[in-house]
Amino acid sequence: YNNTYKCFVNINILVYLGGNMKKISKICLSLLLINLIALMVIVPVDVFASNAKFSSFGATYQIKEVVDEYDFGYGITYQREISTSSVTQSGLSTGFSLNVDSPQQAHVLTVKPSEDVLLVPYTFLDGSNWYASTVKKAALQYEATHPGYKVVAGVNGDFFQINEVVKASTGVTIGQGEYYKAVSNHGAINTLAIRNNGEGKQLFTANISKSYPVLTIYNENDEIIKKVDINKVNEEPGENEISLYYAQREAAFQRPMIYAKASGVWFVKRGLYAVTSVKDSFYGVGNISEFVNGEVEVAINQFAIKCNNKEINDMLGVDVKIRVQYEYKDPSVAGIENFIGFPYQLVSNNEYIGKKHPDNNNVLYRHPRTIIGQKENGDVVLAVVDGRQATKDMNGLSAVEMSTFMAAHGCVDAWNLDGGGSSTLIVRKQNGWDFGNADNGFNTDNSSWYVTNNPSDGSERSDGNHLLVVVKLPDVTVDLESATETTLTFAVALLTDINKYTELYILLDNEYHKIQDGKVTITELKKDTEYTAFLYTKDGDNYVNLMTDKVVKTSKESPTSIDVSVSLFERNGVEQILFRYKVDKADAVRKITFVDENGERYMTTSQTIMFEKTQKTYDMLKNGKIEITYIANEAFPEEVLVLEVFDMNFEVMFIFDELLFSTNNSFEEIFK
Repeated sequence: YNNTYKCFVNINILVYLGGNMKKISKICLSLLLINLIALMVIVPVDVFASNAKFSSFGATYQIKEVVDEYDFGYGITYQREISTSSVTQSGLSTGFSLNVDSPQQAHVLTVKPSEDVLLVPYTFLDGSNWYASTVKKAALQYEATHPGYKVVAGVNGDFFQINEVVKASTGVTIGQGEYYKAVSNHGAINTLAIRNNGEGKQLFTANISKSYPVLTIYNENDEIIKKVDINKVNEEPGENEISLYYAQREAAFQRPMIYAKASGVWFVKRGLYAVTSVKDSFYGVGNISEFVNGEVEVAINQFAIKCNNKEINDMLGVDVKIRVQYEYKDPSVAGIENFIGFPYQLVSNNEYIGKKHPDNNNVLYRHPRTIIGQKENGDVVLAVVDGRQATKDMNGLSAVEMSTFMAAHGCVDAWNLDGGGSSTLIVRKQNGWDFGNADNGFNTDNSSWYVTNNPSDGSERSDGNHLLVVVKLPDVTVDLESATETTLTFAVALLTDINKYTELYILLDNEYHKIQDGKVTITELKKDTEYTAFLYTKDGDNYVNLMTDKVVKTSKESPTSIDVSVSLFERNGVEQILFRYKVDKADAVRKITFVDENGERYMTTSQTIMFEKTQKTYDMLKNGKIEITYIANEAFPEEVLVLEVFDMNFEVMFIFDELLFSTNNSFEEIFK
């Protein structure tokens, strides 16, 4: 027994049972066996304190210090660990010195999946190609195309074709029912299914060897109205059948393309997506452009449907949105919408199976790692361990050390994802949080996410697919309704009804302000100061970030008066009068305009305006007005302050009466 384990021990008291010694002996023996078994049951502590050590599978993992620890709400937590690992059994990892501690830095994200908290495989597609992207760019693209969902965190995904034209994942990539790639180049058993229902274990290795093309038809509200099997690909349909036509690749992940020829088809001339990476794997989404009677060549970024089924034909038409993709029909994965490939499994039901993988001899050495695992209660652990940076005490893990590491964090099953320079973990920035590793050199952009780890490439690698942790949230708008120098009023509108998010708050300047009837006014702020307003809800006594924020600013002071200085001088033999305007609260002022009684406008130049000394000018000044155009707050339209001219100042009248005045004779408050 040590502080690594929780041990369950039964303490039994033997009671006299009326002299039946045979019965007593049997009971004693039974109780003894129960106690012996109980003493053998050891359960790893889920999150251990500093210096806790865990040994299993021929390796040891020990946390020296937990330096970052954050709770995102929604059952999602993160911690960064400074730790060590070592190999304890010879033969498991050739080339290692036994029982030698190697410094490590690990990043552990624990997720409790539910119907609102999902693990979603995702990739960056554009038209006909499959591009590699950083995890942060993928998160940004995901949010732009999935309203109502926010990315809390994410890691890089499966191996991908880093040296090919098409940067597709080696295994499958299927997220929220979108089958981007349904064929695994790892093999049939290297597909991880993700239930995302919060009921028991969420992950299992799926054995799927076949996928089938399916046509989906949408209505004008982007709702699915029909799904039907496609019978043939790139050949004529038979009676009552449907055929799909698309350009295929001569070789997997490579150019050139083999175009398809068809006639009498519903043609998507330019698809939103029309991606093929390998044989029998196509993902196409787009609106039908036209019906083509004659022959048409289906090229890159295009696809077509030929339908001999009257019911389906009647549902198709120009501008109708359709999707074609290869889907699974295996009963073992019925109802599951999220799958991702993996190179090999590490732990299955508390047993180390990484050594059984045929490529085991190639994965024994220490590298940066990205790993996914699950606890017995269904909680999912996403981990990134930094490596290939020994001078920074970041050595990476071998296969057996990965298994021990995941077991130490309570996982009974674990799968290895892509590692090396790809290993990346991002987490969403939170107000007031100070990630100790946020200045690791990978957070110079203005994105909504931190890269918490230290990618070994020296920069964020672009990867072929990603695994995002997303939260389903209400679609909500936060608008600045009004602002003064010291107040901000927000209008908040829930566009989707999610009952558990009805009690809302604005967090601003480190204080929570409850929203009542869709509005809240925050007072006692500093003038002309930028603030970030965060939207929160309340879960019991805890405030939970809804990941909606708005940058706002209090107003500048509005002008209230104007002073004028006047000068008389002669230019080219003509007497001129120069007026110089000085406005209070000038920071907000954009321009000053003099408007005469006929509506003619005289714009000031550098806050000055000049007129000839005539009777007409005298009358114009006496009956005109001043317009001061200003913007106190960039969030609102410009405003105009109008100051009427009530009377000419005595000194200006002297100028018009041709009394001798020197230049720069000044006077104040001509206009009140």
